[in-house]
Amino acid sequence: GCRMAVVKSLPPRSKVKTADTWDLTVLFKDDAAGRAAYKKLEKQGGGYEKFRGKLGTSAKVVRACFDFDVEYEKLAERAGSYAFLKQAEDIADSVYTGMMQEYHFLATRAAGSTSWTRTMSAPRAIPTATAAAVPSTRWSGGRSRV
Repeated sequence: GCRMAVVKSLPPRSKVKTADTWDLTVLFKDDAAGRAAYKKLEKQGGGYEKFRGKLGTSAKVVRACFDFDVEYEKLAERAGSYAFLKQAEDIADSVYTGMMQEYHFLATRAAGSTSWTRTMSAPRAIPTATAAAVPSTRWSGGRSRV
């Protein structure tokens, strides 16, 4: 005989026990905090411009640009991870699909406004003495906890 496939449907997200979901509070307390991060990223995105054409002036400027970039990227990584995981929880939820689209928009805009920092010519524009004077940083090399 022919066996009929059993079709199971997923319960709505609202019916899933909290214990069976990701704890995204390590990224943001709630959606409002996630949205606040998006606003901060949007505002900070233009901050790279203050470094354009100035990386060759001093080690302090190079370090300030590096520090700004690291902080921006850390927040962007958290925001992107939050949006991705919220969307993955329920792909049919337009709120989180919109949040993911907003993240892609911010990331694309940031990539455009920072492209000059990523080019091969940027490091060559920094005099050797300036580059050598940039204070070293301790980087843990750790990965995101999410």
